[in-house]
Amino acid sequence: MKYLIPDRHSFRANLHCHTTCSDGQYSPQEIKDLYRSLGISIVAFSDHRNLVDQSSLSDDSFLALNAFEYDVPAFERNSPWFWNTLIHIGMIARSPETRLEKPIAIEPPDTFPGSSVFEQKRNYLIASVNAAVRQARAQNFLCILNHPEWSFLSVGDALEFQGLIGVEVYNHASSVNTGIREGDAFYNQWVSELVRTHAPHPFPFAIATDDNHARNPVGYRDCNNGGGWLEIFSNDLTYPSVISAIETGSFYASSGATIKSLEYDPDNRMVHVRCSPAAVIRIFSRGRVSKYLAAEPGCAIEEATFHLDPQSFHSFFRIRIEGIDGKEAWSNCYPI
Repeated sequence: MKYLIPDRHSFRANLHCHTTCSDGQYSPQEIKDLYRSLGISIVAFSDHRNLVDQSSLSDDSFLALNAFEYDVPAFERNSPWFWNTLIHIGMIARSPETRLEKPIAIEPPDTFPGSSVFEQKRNYLIASVNAAVRQARAQNFLCILNHPEWSFLSVGDALEFQGLIGVEVYNHASSVNTGIREGDAFYNQWVSELVRTHAPHPFPFAIATDDNHARNPVGYRDCNNGGGWLEIFSNDLTYPSVISAIETGSFYASSGATIKSLEYDPDNRMVHVRCSPAAVIRIFSRGRVSKYLAAEPGCAIEEATFHLDPQSFHSFFRIRIEGIDGKEAWSNCYPI
């Protein structure tokens, strides 16, 4: 039996956060105070293109991760930003001592490869993303693809990206502000295509974040804070332990639902999941393959067992919990 999500204490984390150091409306100290009140004890302070050392905010009950959000320069320089493909990458320092010694530098070429404007734009964006990620990784940063659907990215684009450890499957600010929820369909298709092309495991991890900017009060529909997070299974609330858990995928993503445990018996190809009260528990695999257990109307379910038919379920599986309150939780993809 493999215990993929253990039944033990986890630390709640928001890996995408903006403050007054860029375009957010809360100061770093206010963010700490707010998120502690929401039960979130880990925050990556990822202001736009601005790596600020927030280590002084860390204490026994709170861990500040130093980070920044890099945006790849747009190909279409003379059109409004909201029409363009935009690529934002969360870059998280692997150590509190990590500094951005060299700025991430993307030099737009004078000419763009490709026979059409579409090909030129795509080739430019892919080359720019990979160049930015290479530079960040060389300087000791983890890289996560932020809000791909809000950014107008395709799965075909993502297949050519290199060095990313995860992708947002839920972005709270995007969901409440623009109605673009992100979603795990993009994630599932991306991993399915990686399998088809024989890409090695580990697959990208599923990330849920706030991407908070505004001061709308907690409890309001358009509040940016406390809507998406990770439940991280770290041995303690220290920088090395938390980074290790993120790098190894020792977490699941949530917008409010809880995965209490996830067990996999590879010999019998059985998966057992326990969760908070749910309307539906789903298991996905490559392509359109899925199964689910649904509650009766007016009722809830809190566990499910699935047999993975080898003719349908192969390569990987993942879990999504759909809570009775509409909140969800998403596991990472696990190889079969």
